[in-house]
Amino acid sequence: RFPQGKFKVHVLSDDGVRLSIDGKPVIERWSIHGTEHDVHEFTVEAMKEFAFELDYFQNEGAARLKVWFEAIDPKIQGVGK
Repeated sequence: RFPQGKFKVHVLSDDGVRLSIDGKPVIERWSIHGTEHDVHEFTVEAMKEFAFELDYFQNEGAARLKVWFEAIDPKIQGVGK
């Protein structure tokens, strides 16, 4: 659950990655690439649960995938920990 406020979801990937929130694509880097950092900002109007779907593929070499959330409002604690 996310409280009301503004948030960022960060995705660090090597290689392809796609992220959807409630069925809506928000990050699309479905390609072969070195480590890339993508960010999507979203707003929550009231306490809500979201469905996050992440697709990932690794071509060759080192694999890397990291996903984390950040509250833009400093008063919101504990998101993404």
